[in-house]
Amino acid sequence: MKKTVTINVHGSMFHIDEDAYFMLQEYLHTLEKHFNVDDSAHEIMSDIEARISELIQMKIKRPEQVVTISDVQEIIKIMGTPEDFGIHTDTSTSSSKFDENQKFKRLYRDDDGRIFGGVCAGMAYYFAVDVVLIRILFILSFFIAGPLLYLAAWIIIPKAVTTSQKVEMRGEKIDVESIKARFKQGFNDVKQTSTQFVRQTWKDNKVSAFFIELSSSMLRAVLTITLLIIIAICVALFAGVSFSWIDMTSFAAIFPQGVDTFVQYLFSDATQSNLVFLGGVILISLPILLLFWGIFSLLLGFKKNTKLWGYIVFVIWFSGFCMIAFGGYGVYLDFTKREVVTHVQSFASPAKEYVIVKKGFANNFQCNYLEKNSKTIKQWACIECIEQTICAAKVDVEVKYEKQDSISVQVFTIARGKTQEIAKSRAQSLSFIPLFSDSTLVIPKYVAINPSSQWRNQTVQVFITLPLGTKYSVHEE
Repeated sequence: MKKTVTINVHGSMFHIDEDAYFMLQEYLHTLEKHFNVDDSAHEIMSDIEARISELIQMKIKRPEQVVTISDVQEIIKIMGTPEDFGIHTDTSTSSSKFDENQKFKRLYRDDDGRIFGGVCAGMAYYFAVDVVLIRILFILSFFIAGPLLYLAAWIIIPKAVTTSQKVEMRGEKIDVESIKARFKQGFNDVKQTSTQFVRQTWKDNKVSAFFIELSSSMLRAVLTITLLIIIAICVALFAGVSFSWIDMTSFAAIFPQGVDTFVQYLFSDATQSNLVFLGGVILISLPILLLFWGIFSLLLGFKKNTKLWGYIVFVIWFSGFCMIAFGGYGVYLDFTKREVVTHVQSFASPAKEYVIVKKGFANNFQCNYLEKNSKTIKQWACIECIEQTICAAKVDVEVKYEKQDSISVQVFTIARGKTQEIAKSRAQSLSFIPLFSDSTLVIPKYVAINPSSQWRNQTVQVFITLPLGTKYSVHEE
């Protein structure tokens, strides 16, 4: 029967035999005395404990398993002792064969040599190739799935944080001596970029250096041409928007059906629509262009006057914002005033039951519309007719009872405008006369909005008042 204790090694809890605990404690005290002369003793011991915690986790199969003295002895053999460091020479030691078996690489992200997430730098260490080649592969796959692959690797591959992880990333043996050596040399290789570190292995290979330089030059040329094409497309788009007042349909043809109708109903004139569209293209496309340019210049070393470019880009972007604000302000002014036009009509009510039919358009407006292609939003509808696409106000009908002998119909048409007169004119253009015959009251389903009046929040409300005791039913056709 053995006594067990619970220990905390670098944040992980383990159950360990008492004799194994004393051996591990003595080992750590010995190492602490050995490294006490170093300024980085605390960091070295922290990484040593992290490595010991990893080795213990590899030994035990389940959390409740107890660490035995044989496990501790094997861990000490892997890590090494201060006595081993003192006699370490270029000749092989008795444990050199065992230590060699402990050398293996693990894939980490190299945060010290990173440009974005350190994925390419970490892969360069793992596959022992120049980091430039890895970056070239990601750039070439940019228009296929490169960004998604890079993002997935960024999420999946862990970052090398501790000293033992950075040593492991380079494929070196992880023991006390290698951890100490890494601190001793001050991580000079980490202070440099990962490209400089890996390129040391390519110095004496003139053939490989030639091909790398050739590939970089070719890639730089391809990316430059691609960027010029993108800029040319954007300039052409800017020109198309700027001169769209000549033929608006030519610009709208590249958009889904109905955008030309939207422009016709929303903007009072071509100047407003041109300003808003041009400003929108600048606001959206300019950040995308800057993203491409930033990636290319960062990866391929393009030199630029950052301060001057910053001023130029800001002026262009702010001018786009001002275009949208100026054009949008003109539309906003046309919503500031509100006017309501009321029309009341009464009908005799000899019957005791009525049918209210919502049918078609008001004022004999003819439209062979396609109901399945019509889009309805709240009180309005965008209706696709065979001849044209129109914007219409839905007629909202409400029925109530009062003590009276006749049927009364109140029609309220509401619209907005820059002035009260303009708003009233728009509201009057929506007026209609209900049709009553026998026991049937016909109310239009839609009231078409004239494109010359623009869409200015026009709404139509119909209040039908019936005598007490009468019945009604509503049918839509």
